[in-house]
Amino acid sequence: MTVSPRSEAAAGHNARGNALFAEGRHADAAAEYRRALALAPERAQLHFNLGNALESAGDPAAALASFRQAIELAPGLVAAHSHLGNLLRRLDRPGEALEAYRRALYLAPFERAIRYNIGTALLDLGRAAEALPHLEHAADGAEPHIPAFASVGEALIRLGRKALALDWFRRALHHRPDDHAARFGAAVCLLARGDFAAGWEGFEARFDMPRAPGLPIAGRRLTPGDLGAIAGRHVVLMAEQGFGDTIQFCRYAPMLRALGARVTLLVQPELVRVLRGLADAAVAIGEPTDAADFVCPLMSLPFVFATRLDTIPPPAPLGRAAVARDGERVRVGLAWSGNPAHVLDHLRSIPLTMLRPLLAVPGIEFHAVQNRATPGDLPLPRALHWHGPMLGDFADTADLIAGLDLVISVDTSIAHLAASLGRPTWVLLAASADYRWLEGRDDNPWYPAARLWRQGSDGWAGVIARVLAALAKGDWR
Repeated sequence: MTVSPRSEAAAGHNARGNALFAEGRHADAAAEYRRALALAPERAQLHFNLGNALESAGDPAAALASFRQAIELAPGLVAAHSHLGNLLRRLDRPGEALEAYRRALYLAPFERAIRYNIGTALLDLGRAAEALPHLEHAADGAEPHIPAFASVGEALIRLGRKALALDWFRRALHHRPDDHAARFGAAVCLLARGDFAAGWEGFEARFDMPRAPGLPIAGRRLTPGDLGAIAGRHVVLMAEQGFGDTIQFCRYAPMLRALGARVTLLVQPELVRVLRGLADAAVAIGEPTDAADFVCPLMSLPFVFATRLDTIPPPAPLGRAAVARDGERVRVGLAWSGNPAHVLDHLRSIPLTMLRPLLAVPGIEFHAVQNRATPGDLPLPRALHWHGPMLGDFADTADLIAGLDLVISVDTSIAHLAASLGRPTWVLLAASADYRWLEGRDDNPWYPAARLWRQGSDGWAGVIARVLAALAKGDWR
């Protein structure tokens, strides 16, 4: 068979593109693939190669177009479907990624890596129960897809099965001791059972994972061995995750000051006012601060201080005294939803309609202690006092909570704030409750003011029924 000069030239450009790609010269590789396509635009493999090069060169939009063109020319090209899914997932488009993976699985039903991809996309979508069988399939057999071990553990954590999840993370670490996701997952399970010695050390693996939290300023990372050398030095403590995480772990700031350090809290703008008294300065993320001698993410402080269950420091003193009640009515705050962008929000938040029975308990005045309501919450019940426009930041919310007798909250920042203020706080927890609430307890050593109400087999309906009974009996004091 005679090869045309155009085909031969296209093959040459493709070969040069492959060599350049292997050298990490992705933009140059893309140029060669484009030269090849100018000669042979009908070749799906060339479009696929160009997509890989463009993605690696930092042009995801063009890469998507190339992958889709490859699929249009060759619908049976499994790799194009898989790479399209991978790119969509990296672009935080998990629903589209899932469809691409499913098309790949239709073409290659026994490919464990594709099963793994489907499982991870389902996890991104918050559908852990659906993800689990795909991930278990990927991890099964004589030649398992090793990354699936840690993902099985992640799915099990989200389903509230942390003991079994720990076994999977340990299996992952047996195969790949440098699997940072598995090390972090195992740490979460250990912390949930109260094994702080191993848990906090493993929790540091979060900085070695993809999408690791960044540190916005330079400085030497604070370590356990530095505590004896911080007197007179400037330590900057940085928020790294949610509002609740910041509130929980800022309790260590006064401890560093007691050791002689000058402490700056670098936190979310909404928390600056309420946390200001804990440190020498509280600054919003993105605002300038003095050069640091040491920096430390707030969630690393339990590791730095070697915190154990019996050495957990008390909640941060936020400086709000309880407001005396006038009259006989009990004032109760409600927070039923958290950050809708949180991957687990669908597990943690509760539709306001489910809490309506609480509003009928006589002798209680209910106040919303969150500053936003979703369209599904509207219209708000008349029995619920709404303060949304007046709650500009957490200092405003703290002032409101100081005048309440009890706060009932889902697992969100309001629970941390109320319990830190020392107000009786009932925390409504999903079966997959976060590690910080520990397992099998209705109290919590991080927050002596908290009482935990955990989901059982009867779901949120059972939790609300128990809370309703306790409120009706006046069992809130």
